[in-house]
Amino acid sequence: MLYKINYLDSYNKGYGGNYDRLKIVINKLSHYQKGRLLDIGCGPGYVIGELSKIGWDVNGIDSSKGMIKQAEKYLSNTINNENVVQLCSANKLERFDDNSFDAITMLGVMPYIKDDSEIYTNIFRILKKDGVFIISQQNELFDLFTFNDYTVNFFKKHFVSILDEHQIDTSSITESISNF
Repeated sequence: MLYKINYLDSYNKGYGGNYDRLKIVINKLSHYQKGRLLDIGCGPGYVIGELSKIGWDVNGIDSSKGMIKQAEKYLSNTINNENVVQLCSANKLERFDDNSFDAITMLGVMPYIKDDSEIYTNIFRILKKDGVFIISQQNELFDLFTFNDYTVNFFKKHFVSILDEHQIDTSSITESISNF
C-alpha cells in the first residue's frame, strides 16, 4: 500500500526529490509492524510528522537548533508530545538505551557528518534486533541538475580544483556557476 502524502506538506513545500524519497520510506515502513521510530537528522519534522500519521511512535533528533524550532512548530499541530524532537548530534546517540527503536531513518544526513566512525555502531546498538534501518545517501550526480549551492559545490569539488592545480583563475567560473 502506498500512502498518499499531501505534496504541499512535505519537504519544503515543493522539492520533488524529498517528496519522492518520503513516499519510498513510507511504502517500505508500511510492511513492518508499527513501533518506536527515530529519525536522525529530522530537520523540520516532515518525515516524522508523516510517519506518525500512519501509526509510528516517532522521535527525531537534529544538530541544528533552527531545525528543531521548525520541527516543533510544524509538529505542534500533529503530535501531542513536547519531547518528540531533541537537539542531538548523530554522533551522540549515547542518550538512547540499547534496543530501544523498532526503526531508524537517516535521510540525507551523511554529507553533514564530519566523523562517522561510531555512528553505525551506535545505530545498531539502539536498534532492536529485528528492527529496520533506512538510510539515504547523497547522489552527487543529482547535484549537477539542482542548479543551487549543491551544483556549485559539485563543480568546485570536481572541476574547479583541477583548474586550481594548474593555476588557472577560477573565481569567475565559480561566480558564473553561483549566478546561474
